[in-house]
Amino acid sequence: MINLKREHGSDGDISCVLNTVANEETVPGKCAAIEGKDFVGIKERTITFKAGEVTHRIEIELPDCEIDKEAEEDEIDTVSFALVLTNPLPTGVKLSKK
Repeated sequence: MINLKREHGSDGDISCVLNTVANEETVPGKCAAIEGKDFVGIKERTITFKAGEVTHRIEIELPDCEIDKEAEEDEIDTVSFALVLTNPLPTGVKLSKK
């Protein structure tokens, strides 16, 4: 679960579009996850914060993965993906990169 947070007030409804991405340009310095293997991607999902709502919970499905219990910690792969929010509405709503 990932919580999206609305800041600077909660008057009125606002919305944006959510996509997941996993590539070296978006997640620099990290090993990019593979959509469908490491996580189930989200494409063009509209997220709406209703008036008075300041958090919105997003569920990202992570397929079951087996971890070798005897593997050293530095041998376990860590992969990353990013959430990209676009198209904020109404006009004038700003998105942050926190």
